[in-house]
Amino acid sequence: MKMIPKVLVLMSVYNGEKYLAEQLESIVCQKGVNVSLYIRDDGSDDRSEIIIREYTEKIPITYCREPNIGVAKSFMRLIELAQDGFDYYAFADQDDYWESDKLSVAISKLECKKECPAIYYSDVECVGANLEKIADPYKKHYHTEKFPDVLILAQAPGCTMVFNHRLFSSLKKHIPIQLHMHDHWILQVCAAIGGTIIYDASPHMLYRQHVGNVMAGLEKMEYNPLQLFRYRIQKLFDFSYRPSAVAAELQAGYYDLMDGRNKRAVQLLADAPKCLQYRMYILLTNKITTPYWVHNVKWKLQVLLNKL
Repeated sequence: MKMIPKVLVLMSVYNGEKYLAEQLESIVCQKGVNVSLYIRDDGSDDRSEIIIREYTEKIPITYCREPNIGVAKSFMRLIELAQDGFDYYAFADQDDYWESDKLSVAISKLECKKECPAIYYSDVECVGANLEKIADPYKKHYHTEKFPDVLILAQAPGCTMVFNHRLFSSLKKHIPIQLHMHDHWILQVCAAIGGTIIYDASPHMLYRQHVGNVMAGLEKMEYNPLQLFRYRIQKLFDFSYRPSAVAAELQAGYYDLMDGRNKRAVQLLADAPKCLQYRMYILLTNKITTPYWVHNVKWKLQVLLNKL
């Protein structure tokens, strides 16, 4: 008799009362899996806790409330807090809505990768505040799966991620001090240590776009051509994400688990800000790049300006 997979869903909540019940209900209704929830409240001052308590009779929930540290650190804190004993782990935002097969589809693709760290992620279907269909405000989706490509560009949506116990155990090995986004980091760790990254172009969840959404792209949809041009220029020169800092964290936490090629890549990038020779090497070769020309232009500019 086939065992039903045990999944721990990790959810960070911050003042999520408006949509939280709908999301919890969609998690309760997952088919073909045995689901538990670990919810970290990132300092809410609304009715989020009351709503969560109402669902403890429907699904096993571990709840903790801690001071506000922001979404990225909150999800990494959940990695720290979560226990062993589950086959798979998944991230959940507080305001989305999952189709009933979201977890089972992911697990069906991960099952053959039990012997190595593995992560699954998918596209999303963008919807409005009331789950109505809207145009995709992001339009283009960029996916990277190999190291060091994923060190330069990691755009997998964390709310779609499901990963196996082997990757979960590795993630607990080192919690980064310098953290851009939790989902970027997890994808980068998986690639760095030779894990498997599985991308699914079919969406299995509704990605709610609303004013309070941290990553909402609604404003961009209203831009006129001039505003869109200015937006793209601003994005081109937005170097808030620093690959050298990520490389240094990977070097500190996972160097012993990397193969020779990945070790050389993180060494090169970690030291590049203070070494002109390394920056020139990166500029003149295509060994550290992405599959997309538009991102390569930005990457070369970032290296040239030493905003690593």
